[in-house]
Amino acid sequence: MEKPINEQVTSTFQFLKELHTFFSGVISNKKFHAKDLRFLMLMSISIATHKLVYGVITLVEENSPDEADILLRTIVEGFINLKYIFEDESLMRVRAFVVNDHKDRIKTLNKLIRLLKDKKAPGMATVTNVDRYEQLKVQIEAELNEFETQFGKDSLLWPSLAERARLANCSEMYATTYWLLCLDAHMSSRSLDKYLSDQSGQLTFKSKPDEVRVNLCLQSTAICYMALVNEFFERFAISENEEVKQFDERLSILTGQIAK
Repeated sequence: MEKPINEQVTSTFQFLKELHTFFSGVISNKKFHAKDLRFLMLMSISIATHKLVYGVITLVEENSPDEADILLRTIVEGFINLKYIFEDESLMRVRAFVVNDHKDRIKTLNKLIRLLKDKKAPGMATVTNVDRYEQLKVQIEAELNEFETQFGKDSLLWPSLAERARLANCSEMYATTYWLLCLDAHMSSRSLDKYLSDQSGQLTFKSKPDEVRVNLCLQSTAICYMALVNEFFERFAISENEEVKQFDERLSILTGQIAK
């Protein structure tokens, strides 16, 4: 940051940077055994979150903290998915997560194929064609059919994020943090208000970040990131967690609540 916005923001930001440095050392210097598909997902979501947190840090350092809200939305959704997946030891939820991607790709391919056939995608037509997408669709459908045949179609359902949050005991996170962040992600009318101010009937652009929003974003990022680090240590049964406890204690002082 060019200069600290306020003491609270600076303290939270420093905590986030130190936690990121600490977790970098954890994931860089150890080898982890994926006991099942859930642990593979834990590793993937942890790395993705780690990179997104670095994005938040970079935006704040570049004095563009408003945009960090969009990254936080993805961090929150990833954590909800992780908690939802680990609540099920049968591995059906993590398989449903994979299968859901197959279904989404097939839906998208159907749309793209139709656009190409109707000659409504001239840009795409210069780099691909209908045959290529139809072949890809057949391949993905075969993989999907293999999953559904082996595990049962009705056992591979991926519920809405709200339902996943409920089943993962993350309903409060979904109803508060995630919902507010969606306003920005979708450029809702209310979210756009933060960029303008009304001065004597004339609109002007707000040039300075909102300190309250910045601190809320950083605190929410720190809480979610800390929760993921705790999950990582617990699931992989990493014993040397004194530093993690210290980070937990610092976060509880910063935010008034212990990240779980």
